[in-house]
Amino acid sequence: MNEAKSRTENAKAIKHCLDYLAKEARQSDLRELAELIEVAGLAAEDASETVH
Repeated sequence: MNEAKSRTENAKAIKHCLDYLAKEARQSDLRELAELIEVAGLAAEDASETVH
């Protein structure tokens, strides 16, 4: 159970980082990159909600 909690916390941290990178990409007018980062962020969010 500890391993699943750790994975969830890691996925949430990854999501947070990806959100920041997407924001920076949008501000730098790198819209396509921002969209790819957002998709990766959604995957991280899904992973953080998965219970094993």
